[in-house]
Amino acid sequence: MQIKSISDIRTLRGINAHRGPMTEEVALKKLYNLAKERHRLEKEGKFWERKSLQIRNRLEEIGRQMESLKKTAISMAKSSNNKKEQPSSLKSKKWKEMTLNY
Repeated sequence: MQIKSISDIRTLRGINAHRGPMTEEVALKKLYNLAKERHRLEKEGKFWERKSLQIRNRLEEIGRQMESLKKTAISMAKSSNNKKEQPSSLKSKKWKEMTLNY
C-alpha cells in the first residue's frame, strides 16, 4: 500500500478542467504553461539526483569512518585489557606483612 499525502490530492489544474471551449489562444497558453512546468520539474529532478548522490557519498564516508573507529576501539580495548592483566598478576604475588608501631 502506498502512503499518500496532501500533495497527492488532485487539484483543478491536475484534472484538466476547462472553463469554456478550447481556442487556439487557450491551447497555446496551456502548451506554454506545460512546457514551463516540465522545464521546472526537469530542473528539480536534476537537483534531487545531485542531492541523492551527495547523500549516498556521505553515507559511504560515514560507513568507512565507523569501520575505522570500530577497529581503533577494538585495538584500544585489547591493549587496555593487556594493561589490566599486568596489575592483576601483581596481586598473585605474596606480599610481606609487617606491623607498624606508632
